[in-house]
Amino acid sequence: MQQPWLQNYDPLHHGFWSTLVAALPLVVLLGSIALVRMRIHRAALLGLGVALAIALWVYQMPVRAAGATTVYGAAFGLFPIGWLVLNIIFLYQLTVKRGLFGVLRDSLATVAPDPRVQVLLIAFSFGAFLEGIAGFGTPVAITSAILIQLGFRPLHASALALIANTAPVAFGSLGIPITTLEQVTGLDVLKISAMVGRQLPLFSVLVPFWVVGAFAGWRGMLGVWPAALTAGLAFAVPQFLLANFHGPWLVAPERPLGRGLGGGGFCRARPGVRHRSGSRSERTGNRRRSRFHARADCRCGLAWRSRDRMDERS
Repeated sequence: MQQPWLQNYDPLHHGFWSTLVAALPLVVLLGSIALVRMRIHRAALLGLGVALAIALWVYQMPVRAAGATTVYGAAFGLFPIGWLVLNIIFLYQLTVKRGLFGVLRDSLATVAPDPRVQVLLIAFSFGAFLEGIAGFGTPVAITSAILIQLGFRPLHASALALIANTAPVAFGSLGIPITTLEQVTGLDVLKISAMVGRQLPLFSVLVPFWVVGAFAGWRGMLGVWPAALTAGLAFAVPQFLLANFHGPWLVAPERPLGRGLGGGGFCRARPGVRHRSGSRSERTGNRRRSRFHARADCRCGLAWRSRDRMDERS
């Protein structure tokens, strides 16, 4: 009977050099995309080739095991990861073609004209919902597109979406990171879920303040701290309960529902966050004279001014 191959985590007998060699495939992949401007599928194949070479010659992995691992990794990348991303892209394209994407965008803008609260509702809450049902970069792409159409700069919108995705990515799409860890380590998935659910809620409360602070600065964040606290608590409490008493599968999809309801209800209840008077066109014209625009950080005002220019052109 063939003995199973056991990986040597320090093949070069030096912690630093062994770690550097192990990280080389990832460095080649990201460097080829960011620096060389190589197409993603070619960069992925190059990274795969480097990983196979290191596995065969540095870690002395058997050829059959290396080939089986490559096939298994490709299959796992297609199902369920690729299948989930394909379906969410189809859903996104369907909403755009039907004009429902614009309805969603306008509804979110109407509920919260303040761009700081828009960051919370779109990048944080809606992005977490997309992370729970699709994951793998989809929420960042879609929420960035919504923020850009609302007047945010493309680079700022992408950065804010990435920061907001920090907390929900731990459970990923339908708990795939947790279930994958179970398959790799053999640990009980419920115990892993409970442990992550006890550690993550604190960070889930802090992320809303972080993303608003990154966008509007310290003063801008203090102006909407009740909304950030409401979003954080509405995110952290369901996360703790579901992760500890149910499992990892519904943690990501269910959290943003409570958070969106909490954030939307907060915007409805606080007239200082949501402008209520006048028609929609009047509210758009009054944004420049709003109290927030007079007091907010200059970075926060950039989104207002760019959106006003779009309104003037239209």
